Amino acid sequence: MKNSSPNSTILQDGKIRPGIYKIQNIVSKTYADIKDDVRELCGRPSSALEGARGQWEILPLGPGYTIRKAGPPVPGKPNQFCMMLQGLGGGSTVSVSEFPVAWKIVAVDDNKYRGFEYFRIFWGSTNMIWDLASRGNARDGTKIQLRDNGKFEPCRIWELIPIEVDNSDSQSSSSRSPLGSSPAVRSYEEPAGDHPCTCSHATTEPSDDGYGTTVIEVTTITTRKKYRVED
Repeated sequence: MKNSSPNSTILQDGKIRPGIYKIQNIVSKTYADIKDDVRELCGRPSSALEGARGQWEILPLGPGYTIRKAGPPVPGKPNQFCMMLQGLGGGSTVSVSEFPVAWKIVAVDDNKYRGFEYFRIFWGSTNMIWDLASRGNARDGTKIQLRDNGKFEPCRIWELIPIEVDNSDSQSSSSRSPLGSSPAVRSYEEPAGDHPCTCSHATTEPSDDGYGTTVIEVTTITTRKKYRVED
């Protein structure tokens, strides 16, 4: 379902609705994305975002959320989930990996920003937060780093702009997630043909001598029920 209304909320019972979003820094007005073949996230202007560039799928994972690069799957290329990358010099940036991890995404509770879809993004249960370098520099390629949230900085606030969001109240968010939930299982009848199936069922019947008699019932059928597991 396309969510075109700028006033429509993306929160339901305090939780972010599963869906695809753009993640825009409120200072630079640039978007979180990956530049060229570098795996680290950076801020990019809208002019650099074509097709599904700059779009991220946000899904629940435990008490947090996975943030996965959206777009059609590329053969031989794994999913790209946001994660923390520890630098050699001690600094940390936001990078991507095929391994899903959970982020804590918290709505900004401030009168100045109320009424907007503004959030802070934390590494798990830590105080490390997404921060656009150089106090929110708008230059294409500015790194998205992780900094301790001890001091308020507007460049650490991000707007989630919905592109395609699940607004169905009847569908639980966990049923959409490929993680932490069982896949759907549907059965179908395979037509009768030259593939009979032989089944057996063993039972023991009591007898007067106290030993009992084992009876094996054999049934041959020509229709089988199969189950298809769907993602």
